[in-house]
Amino acid sequence: MIGSGQLEFVDLGRNERIPLDRVADLVDELIDTINEDATDELIDMILDERITVEEWERTFSVVLKDLFILLALLGAGKMIVDWGPIEARIAIQYGYLDRFAEQIAAGDLTGGDIRRRAHMYVNSTRQGFWRQLDAEAKDLGYTEERWFAIGDANTCPPCAEADLMGWKPIGTFAEPGSGVVLRDPTTMCSGLTSCRCRKEYR
Repeated sequence: MIGSGQLEFVDLGRNERIPLDRVADLVDELIDTINEDATDELIDMILDERITVEEWERTFSVVLKDLFILLALLGAGKMIVDWGPIEARIAIQYGYLDRFAEQIAAGDLTGGDIRRRAHMYVNSTRQGFWRQLDAEAKDLGYTEERWFAIGDANTCPPCAEADLMGWKPIGTFAEPGSGVVLRDPTTMCSGLTSCRCRKEYR
């Protein structure tokens, strides 16, 4: 990762600079692939009773952990020394996942509910990338960030309003994928973890 001018990544194998937008595209593509393949396959297996709820939770928790770590590493652009904040976020997700599994086992959710909620968990790993990127941007000397709303038909009012706020100190905006847009006052994204908005730094 380099910090001269616009934040960019470097492919050391090819000695090529990669703009942040392209890396964010890769994050979205990876999450979509996990949802379409691993997540949906596991949901099909639990709905068909080919695996138990316990087996599903155990396997799905590994998928979430591995994806969160991978995206955090991608956001860092290097090896991560302090894993504490990342482990804490994963532990929080595990707590939510336990309650989700209990609802499945109790028969409180339809198949559609289960699939939609499972996708939300995978979508939430996007915050691992942006959370780590916030830290790296500050380490590289960047001081400001801007919320960039995708601007499609699904863009919610809070995200559109954040986009209009322009450049603010890093930390003003939360991480896309966390379900939160502004930290203070806490402002939720209507799309929750499905948010595909992005941030820029300077």
